[in-house]
Amino acid sequence: MIPYEISHAISFLRFPLAVLVVYIHSLGNGDLTTLAHDGLNVNLRDLLGVMISQGVANIAVPLFFLISGYLFFSDSVFTKDDYKDKLKSRFFSLLIPYLLWNFVPLLFVFSKRLIGGCISGDFFSLYAYIRNVDWLHVFWNSESMKSAIVGINGERMPLSGPINYPLWYLRDLIILVILSPLFYSILKSKIKHIFIIVLSMLFIFGVWPNVSILAITGVYFFSLGAYCRVNGYNFLKYIDRYWIYIVITFMLSYGVTIYYNGGALNNMFVLSGIALLLLLGKKAANTELGEKIVMKRCFFADLSYFIYLSHAVLISTINIHQLVISKVLNLFPYCDILDALDYVLYPLLIVALCSLLMLGLKKLCPSILSLIIGNYRI
Repeated sequence: MIPYEISHAISFLRFPLAVLVVYIHSLGNGDLTTLAHDGLNVNLRDLLGVMISQGVANIAVPLFFLISGYLFFSDSVFTKDDYKDKLKSRFFSLLIPYLLWNFVPLLFVFSKRLIGGCISGDFFSLYAYIRNVDWLHVFWNSESMKSAIVGINGERMPLSGPINYPLWYLRDLIILVILSPLFYSILKSKIKHIFIIVLSMLFIFGVWPNVSILAITGVYFFSLGAYCRVNGYNFLKYIDRYWIYIVITFMLSYGVTIYYNGGALNNMFVLSGIALLLLLGKKAANTELGEKIVMKRCFFADLSYFIYLSHAVLISTINIHQLVISKVLNLFPYCDILDALDYVLYPLLIVALCSLLMLGLKKLCPSILSLIIGNYRI
C-alpha cells in the first residue's frame, strides 16, 4: 500500500512537472546565452532561462523516472504473472502513445508537402521526404541532445531521442520495464543497498558509458524509486528528517549550476532538487488547492501526460512561435522586458493550447483520446 502522503505528493506534482518539461523545450525567441563567469552578464530573458529551463526544469524528468519506478512495483512479491500483467498494461500506456505521438510529426510534414504538391503540381519534395526518412532512427534516436546530467569530464552527457524528442523518456522507460525482473531480483537481494549506493555514486560523479540510450538518469532514478517501493521505505519520512541539509545542499548546488551552466555540483543539484520538490509537493497537497487537485488526480494525470506527449509537436513541428508569436513581437521595438515576457509566457501558452486540445478531444472523440494517452484497453 502506498503511504497516502506519497500518493498525494505525486498526484499534486504531476502537472507542475509537465509544465517544467515544456519550459525545457520552449525557449521562445532563440537559444539561451550561458552566464558569464565574471558575473550575471546576461539580459533578463537569458537569466530566467538559465535559472528555469537549464536549472529547476531539469529536475522534472529524473523525478518522473523515480515516480515511475516507485509506482511500477507493489509491496508484495513480483511474480511472472505480475510481470505479464505489467507488460500488457505498459503496452497500452507506454508503447502505443510512444508510436502514435512519434508518427504525428511525420504525418504533419507529409501532409504539408502533399498539400504543397497539389497546389504546385510538383511532388518531388514529397517523394524525396518519403525516400530519405530513416524509419528506424525516426522512432528511436534521430535527434541528438544533451542530458541534464553532467559527466565526469564536466560536459553534459550525450542523449538522443526519436523525432518527437521529449519521448526519449518513454523509450528508456519501456526498456526499463522490460528489464524490471532483473531490477527486482537485485533490489530484493542481499546486495540491494550496495547496488543503490554504487548507482548513487555513479550518478553524482557522472560516471556512465558514453551512450545516448538508457542514460544514467533513467536507470538510477527508476531503480531508486523501485528500491524504496519493494523494500517499504517511505522516502518522505527521510526527507522530512533531513530537510534542512537538503535545502542547504540545493541552494549551494543550484547557485553553482546556474553560474557554470552545469559544473561539479550539477548532479547534486538534481538529487537535492528532487527531494525538495517532493517535500514541497507533500506540503502543497495538504492545502485547500492541493486537496482539490488530489481529488481530481485522474484528470490531472491524463492532462499532464497529454501535455508531455503533445507539446513538442506545437513547439517544433508546427512551430507556434514562428508562426504567430514572432510576427506579433516584430510589431514592437525590441526591449529586454518584452523578450523576458516572451520566454515566461510562451510555455504557458503551449500548456494552455495542449489543455484545450485535450478537452476538445475528450468531448468530441473520447475513444481517440483514450488511445493516444494510453487509457485504451481491449
